[in-house]
Amino acid sequence: MVRSAAPGYLLAALTSRCNLRCRGCLQGADGSGSDMDAAVIEKMLALVDCGQPLVVQMTGGEPTLVPEKIEQLAAAAGRMRRVPRLALQTNGTMITAELLAICCRYRIEIGVSLDGPPQLQQRLRGGSRATVQGLALLEERKIPFRVTTVVSGENIDQLRRLLLFVAGFAGCRGVGLDLLVRRGRGENLTLPTAEQLQQAGAELAALLPLLNARRRHPIILRELALLQSKRRGSGAFCHAASGRSLAVTPDGALYPCGQTLGDQRFFLGTVDRPQLSQKNHLAARELQLFSAACPACTLHRRCPGECPSRMLYNGTEGTNICGLYRGLAGG
Repeated sequence: MVRSAAPGYLLAALTSRCNLRCRGCLQGADGSGSDMDAAVIEKMLALVDCGQPLVVQMTGGEPTLVPEKIEQLAAAAGRMRRVPRLALQTNGTMITAELLAICCRYRIEIGVSLDGPPQLQQRLRGGSRATVQGLALLEERKIPFRVTTVVSGENIDQLRRLLLFVAGFAGCRGVGLDLLVRRGRGENLTLPTAEQLQQAGAELAALLPLLNARRRHPIILRELALLQSKRRGSGAFCHAASGRSLAVTPDGALYPCGQTLGDQRFFLGTVDRPQLSQKNHLAARELQLFSAACPACTLHRRCPGECPSRMLYNGTEGTNICGLYRGLAGG
């Protein structure tokens, strides 16, 4: 078995079931599906147990449907040679005191998928009342959280309102903007144009310092932080593009990342029979956000780039992300 480097990121899809039918879900998750059993959890963690720093993100489907699996994985991770950083990505509709007790016990970070203020969240994902109740419980327990937003043509003009909404929660520590992947149910949504992304980026960059000036803990906008901190040359966009991540389905099938789950072009074997060759693991690396115009751009060498698999599924529209970066940078 050939690996290019020790894994740095593991995405564990604890279940393929979900209690919602989000319009942008690239997996097309619904109420049917399967859950990851204890044997797969153990084999999955053994596969990445290299004694190196590791992030394990629990996802689905909706992982809070199976809180017992969250606890099983967290307990097993505590027996690894080096205990990984644990994170949970949830739609927020099933956050309970019992779930939060598990997260606190094992120091599991919480990310909530939120595509807009409540009315828009209801239209794009459903369950908005329960999600707001979940956020309120996090706030009541003083548990920090981050928000991940799928950016599409449906909510591009509402990102400013989203930021205002989450700023009302003292526990919100960050917002990440994931451009829509046109796969699964996401094929039925439109991508925002580069111009729309640039305008939204400029609005967010102007609003964020005003909000943070009134906060004890600032909200970190992930994409803006990347622009401010990175000097990029020809480096890979993410762990998957550098062969340092794995995503695992409930039945133990392996893929480079969450966006390629189930796509047989990126199949890397199973937890029982992994096929982690460098060729397969870097299958998406030929797709890079770069053109002859890049050297003339004001963001040259500090542009965060674009997700290779997202460019694959979105085609030429994948380069629209340039507009967001320019807007955030003030150009």
